[in-house]
Amino acid sequence: MPATLDATTRQNALNMEALLSENQIAPGLALELIRKSFGDEAGDAVLQLRREQADPSIHAASANEPQTVETAKKALPVVDAGLPKALQAFAKQIRDSLPQNDDIAFMHTVLCQLGLPRRKTAETRQSRVCDGVAIQIDAGSLWDGKQFVDQPLPYGAFPRLILAQLNSEALRQRSPTVNVGPSASAFLRTLGITPSGGANGSYTMFKKQVQALAACRLTLGYNVKDRAYTMKGDIIEGFEAWTTETTGCREMWPETVIFSDRYYENLAEHAVPVDMRALHALKGSALALDCYLMLTERLHRLKGSYTILRWHQLHAQFGSEYTGDAATRNFKREFLKVLKRVHAVYPEADIAVVKTGLRLKRSPPPVPYKVKGA
Repeated sequence: MPATLDATTRQNALNMEALLSENQIAPGLALELIRKSFGDEAGDAVLQLRREQADPSIHAASANEPQTVETAKKALPVVDAGLPKALQAFAKQIRDSLPQNDDIAFMHTVLCQLGLPRRKTAETRQSRVCDGVAIQIDAGSLWDGKQFVDQPLPYGAFPRLILAQLNSEALRQRSPTVNVGPSASAFLRTLGITPSGGANGSYTMFKKQVQALAACRLTLGYNVKDRAYTMKGDIIEGFEAWTTETTGCREMWPETVIFSDRYYENLAEHAVPVDMRALHALKGSALALDCYLMLTERLHRLKGSYTILRWHQLHAQFGSEYTGDAATRNFKREFLKVLKRVHAVYPEADIAVVKTGLRLKRSPPPVPYKVKGA
């Protein structure tokens, strides 16, 4: 541990690390909070301790490094023959081979716990809460060459897929500046989406959602004992687009996005590797994507024999759009539908539906992490 760090500060930092871990605060968020409370050297001490303990949560595999950790083989659940054929095909690929190269994508640990909006809404602000951590998303605006144009909140599967791809490109290129690609159609194919035109086609949806994502602003909230912390920031701080005049409207086609330094640096240190094949298989449901990302981030770092996420907790975390007297019941019905799809593409997830909620046991991550010394 750093020699210049006094023993009292170091111990206080380690005590906070233990407390945050007990409260299931994501490792990345915990480390950032420790640095803010006790300084960078204390954060380095905690990080070094994690490495010494070979904690896989801090050793996300580099996109440029081969996977070297083999997962233990065990009996996997049978894929439901009633699931869509395309999803069954992805499930077979995932069972037969580890993800390699372009199969590996990355998501920020926060957005694995607390997702973006799932449905279109006229609201310009939405928030989610999970285990003392909260995220608030505010809609923003973009300059179209003549005026600022208000954007809606990003929603649905598109922003999740777009972020996974942009995150991965940024980490591979070791740069916060990402070129979207030679064309929108080429980028759509990397998301597993067939390019199509029209008002409701994939071209239009891609353009709308990447613009909304570029314009939105995030606010994070944390609770630690009797203190509440607020952190504000952008995911994307720069957005470059071609502008054209069509049918009397100003059109913007994205060319380059620039992640904020804070987001990029935090992503580089705490990226959660995910299997892009699974995201492609689940692209028809934002709820399924959120469920997969949550399990990917959480299962491999569980401690103890098991934990249970109760239905009201899952509803608060993933189902804010379900309201009214039957909100939790309606959310549960939809969640159980997508859970079958998620389990098919994450077969090693040791999960079970119980009367009070979802039982989780420690499981290998879908993408093996690179453990120190491997």
